[in-house]
Parts: sequence; structure tokens; C-alpha cells
Amino acid sequence: MAGFFVFMVAMALMQVPRLVHARDWRGLAAFGGVWVVAAVYGGLFFGGVPLPRAGAIIVSIFDRLVK
Repeated sequence: MAGFFVFMVAMALMQVPRLVHARDWRGLAAFGGVWVVAAVYGGLFFGGVPLPRAGAIIVSIFDRLVK
């Protein structure tokens, strides 16, 4: 699990400075949102918490948006 968090931090350290330097605040907000969701889901997954498949979550979200 530590390797996952090292990877997530490394990814943030590569992307955030570029987005800030380019003053791409929307891109930074989008990256931050996706990054947080991925970090929480990955942390729970590697922590052994039983979770639904990511595909099932995505289908559920789009089903709710369409209805």
C-alpha cells in the first residue's frame, strides 16, 4: 500500500507545478478531484476493504444521470 501512495504523491508532484505555472485553474481543480477520488478508492482497495468494481460504480453514476 505504501507503494501506491508513493506513486500518487509522485504523480501529483509532476502535474500540480505544471498546472499552476500554466495558471490552468480548471485543469488543476479537475486533476485534484480525480486525484482525491483515485487516492481514496486505491487506499481502501489496498487496505483490504471490500469495494464494488470501479466499472460498476461508473455505470451506477451514469444510470442516475440519465434517469
